[in-house]
Amino acid sequence: MRFPYSTFVAPLLFAVMCCAQRTPSSTSATNADRLFRDASAAYSTGRFAEAEAKFRQLVRAAPDVPVAHAALGAVLLQRGNASAAIVELATAHRMAPADADTTLKLALAQQATGQNVEAVTSFREAVAGKAALSAEQVRVFAIALGDSGDLSGAQQMLEQGVQGEAPSPLLLDTLATVQAQRGDFSAAEQRLEQALTLEPGLASAHAHLGSVLLALHQPAPAASELTKAVDLGDRSPLAASQLGRALITLNKPADAVTALEANLKVNATATDVLYTLALAKQAGGDTAGALPLFQRAVATMPNNAEVHTNYGLALVQSGNAAAGLQQYRLALAGGDSALLRQNMGVAYLQGNDVDHALEQFRAGLTLQPDDVQLHYNLGLALKLKDDGAGATAELEHAAALDPQLPDPPYTLGVLKMQQGDFAGAAAQLSRAVALQPANGEAWALLGSVDRQAGNGEKAEDALRHAIAAEPAAPGPHITLAALLAERGDREGAAAERKIAADLSRAAVSAQRGDFALRSGRALLQQGKAAEALVQLQTAVSAMPQSPEAHRALAEALQQTGRSAEAAAERKAATLP
Repeated sequence: MRFPYSTFVAPLLFAVMCCAQRTPSSTSATNADRLFRDASAAYSTGRFAEAEAKFRQLVRAAPDVPVAHAALGAVLLQRGNASAAIVELATAHRMAPADADTTLKLALAQQATGQNVEAVTSFREAVAGKAALSAEQVRVFAIALGDSGDLSGAQQMLEQGVQGEAPSPLLLDTLATVQAQRGDFSAAEQRLEQALTLEPGLASAHAHLGSVLLALHQPAPAASELTKAVDLGDRSPLAASQLGRALITLNKPADAVTALEANLKVNATATDVLYTLALAKQAGGDTAGALPLFQRAVATMPNNAEVHTNYGLALVQSGNAAAGLQQYRLALAGGDSALLRQNMGVAYLQGNDVDHALEQFRAGLTLQPDDVQLHYNLGLALKLKDDGAGATAELEHAAALDPQLPDPPYTLGVLKMQQGDFAGAAAQLSRAVALQPANGEAWALLGSVDRQAGNGEKAEDALRHAIAAEPAAPGPHITLAALLAERGDREGAAAERKIAADLSRAAVSAQRGDFALRSGRALLQQGKAAEALVQLQTAVSAMPQSPEAHRALAEALQQTGRSAEAAAERKAATLP
């Protein structure tokens, strides 16, 4: 983490210009004296633009006088033009290298422009020249040390700076940053709490405490602190991106999207905010919205393996496994990992390339032999290769590694059912629904298995659980109808068949609507608003309760100039 900071430059209190440095002309000297007095007066009363103009005149009138260059450099630094300030302050420093105050200002300007190595050298020279550093200047010196790679030196300096009964909250804040950079999050947390005790409204300390808590895997208090920072006026990309990550971890992607989009209005080119927004949309299921954001993030961070990995995942989720694999390969160039191999294997599976999927899963297990998901995915791939024994071994291994994971027993149940082992299938599926009672598909399979095994009462119970878990699924009703018919309950069977038929029609309509929505979105991204409009009207007709379909239609209507209708669709998207 790197803290934003403001550079404070003390008012200039120049008394006189050294007589030996004046030009031979007494008139020129008098003019120079007048310019100096006028410029100093303007500076001391906060009229910095006027001060800059007069100090520039002074430099032209007395180019060999170091204090003239130093004064112009100081006012340029005060006005935020650190690059121009360096030119003037470096000139003054060459002329009068013993002037510690000028050297100190040069250090501040160098640090403000990211020249941290040079800034450290100038700070040290200024201190050796007996320059007295304020608490803020100590903080800037420490930031320069840290950013130039000397975190130990930065921490030592800051720890000395916070000694005493009333340490500066900003120094404590910066010390915590260095401690966090060095991985000492617990110590950083203590320093930040100390800073906030002294100054509860210090927005940066709330933001950094939130970041530290997030690193300590405490997303709820992290989100609370980061929200306080934003409420106190922190508009930094750091606060927004960290808040977004905390909210994503808390499974609140919609809240994360809201916070991140608000920050992008202020920091339109903030790469980390843009990337975190892509993650939030991806976590919320809006893969289509995430893809262009990932694309922009990759363009600005081409060597970031994590960005390539998540972009690849979004591409795979959107059905484009080939493009996803390309991103994974780019990520692999930045370093191998079990997670990356797992993602690559899943992408190969999506493309029906089971052999390459097996290679990736096995490569991942060489890196992380006890990875549950890798064993599970390897079991799935082996199942697809009709290697029942191998699949069973991997799935059982996954179940042993994490007995609370419902996926391995569910897949083992499917495998045993396909092998005709209905008793074994029932045992595994019973375990799966015990671990995940909301899994309607597992209940439905258990009902089917129990029916085939002749356990009618157990089958009916399982099927009714399936219907309760997934009331829109027609399959359990069809199986239940068959079971009731076998018992001679014709009326009950007919009722279940009717429900199944109605649900099947609804499912077909939903599929049609989903296809139309995806097609409409794609056309909008291509700038074909008129064509998109037709598809999105179909989507809304098929899915009238879908806010997403109404929002997409509103966008198409807006782009085709139908603002009133667009407003109506946006309103419809917010209705319960």
